[in-house]
Amino acid sequence: MKEKKDKSMIVGLIILILIPVAEIVMGILSFSHSKTVLLSEIFDGDPKGKYVRDKVEYATQNYYTLSHSVNFIPTGKEYYYVIFSEDQSDAIFVRAGKKWGRFFNSRTLEAYSGPVAISGKVKSLDYEARKGADKLQESFQSEGMPISVSYYYIDLLAKQYGILSILSGVLWFVIAAMFIYVNKGHSKHVKAWMAVSLILGVANGCFSLHVITML
Repeated sequence: MKEKKDKSMIVGLIILILIPVAEIVMGILSFSHSKTVLLSEIFDGDPKGKYVRDKVEYATQNYYTLSHSVNFIPTGKEYYYVIFSEDQSDAIFVRAGKKWGRFFNSRTLEAYSGPVAISGKVKSLDYEARKGADKLQESFQSEGMPISVSYYYIDLLAKQYGILSILSGVLWFVIAAMFIYVNKGHSKHVKAWMAVSLILGVANGCFSLHVITML
């Protein structure tokens, strides 16, 4: 019986270690890239994994919103916009903040105060988003506009969420260290420290869910 408990504890410890390690690794991978390119370069060949750093003059308002939840509990929303190449012959989605569209005129799609700087990692659209890209392509064609819509998107939040993921992973180790320190009797205020550890654990658990769904 004791052997089974020991094995369960070992498995539990391995899982607890793997979660923060996975968060740190995912965080690093989310903004690591093979090459930094201009916007015009991503429409030729396979741009996945590259990092775009450029300026855009034309973009839509929020084109669609993707909501995430775990057991019906909301964990985050993603906002996607459509940006265009300089000659407006190509279009690609970008993931950005909720208010990113304020930089562009909703009618003319032109930037209000000159080209807007962008930087982000190129990723593949998922199946549902690709259907949205196809609909957008059909819409352009029906209006007689020969604009090609990419099956990729530029994640303008990649670096931000990568850093947050690393931070969350590190925080798990800090919480674990606090728990071990108090559990070994190194503090006179055991209950207070245990309560702090528990509160931080719950808070970081919610934070981790949000970050992981948004990576």
